[in-house]
Amino acid sequence: MLRNLTISPELDKEDWDPDVITRMIIIAPGAHVSESEIVNELHMLDLPLTIKNTCYGSMVSGKTKDVFEAIREIRKLDPNHIFTKEKVSTKWKMNTDYLVMWQMLWKILVM
Repeated sequence: MLRNLTISPELDKEDWDPDVITRMIIIAPGAHVSESEIVNELHMLDLPLTIKNTCYGSMVSGKTKDVFEAIREIRKLDPNHIFTKEKVSTKWKMNTDYLVMWQMLWKILVM
C-alpha cells in the first residue's frame, strides 16, 4: 500500500502515457454504498492507481488494466447503482489542437 502514497518525481509523465486512463465512478441515488466507502475499497485493492474522492463518487487514474480491475471489484459492492464513464484529459485535447494548428501553419508556409 505504500507505493500508492509515495510521491513520484515523474508525475507528469503519466499524463502523456497512452496506456493511462481516467475513469469517473458515479454512484446513483439509492445506492447502498457511500463515496467514502468506494474510495476506501479502492485503496484496499492495493493497485497502483491515483484515486480522488468526488461528490458523485470518485475518479481513478492508472494503467488501463489496473483501472478496469478496480472497477470490476468496486461494482461488486452495488452493481445496479455504480456506473463508470471515461474522463477525457484536457491535455490530450490541447495536444491535438496544437497538432492541428501546426499542420495548418505548415500548409501556409509551404504554399
